[in-house]
Amino acid sequence: MGQEKRGGMNEMGLVLGYAKKTKRVRTKEEIAAGSSIEIFSAGYKAGSNNSYAEIKINGEEVVGKSSSKRGLNVVVLNEPDHKIILNESYNTFTHKRDESARFAKDFANLPEGSVIVAAVKDDAAANMRHSAKKIFANMGSQAIKKLAFKDAWGFIGIKGMKRSAE
Repeated sequence: MGQEKRGGMNEMGLVLGYAKKTKRVRTKEEIAAGSSIEIFSAGYKAGSNNSYAEIKINGEEVVGKSSSKRGLNVVVLNEPDHKIILNESYNTFTHKRDESARFAKDFANLPEGSVIVAAVKDDAAANMRHSAKKIFANMGSQAIKKLAFKDAWGFIGIKGMKRSAE
């Protein structure tokens, strides 16, 4: 896993197990398979030509350099098999729309246990509201509190759990 970096670029990866039960052993469950999640985030501080977000699930590009949009790029995987159930961007840089409220509404409709993957392109902090920051903080994010204008940031967390990777 990558360490938090302020500005510039941030890369991280994580392998998660499916939530598919194969055999119960006391209170623990063995995991049948897993998913590889890779995130690349470059805020504007990386340079205007280098600012992009990239999210790969099992080596497949879901959000790419050319398809990423300014703000938060979010991919959500369902709990049982890690299939993509949401792929959306939220331009929390702009003040013209309340993208934080749209993100909070989408998040509220996700089932518990969903895997949340987020990467910033350009800037996500300028107009990100407390409601959106609180969602990430409730999943264990520490860096969201310090996310500054034009910073890079990547996040992997699980709805309903207070553990994450940044």
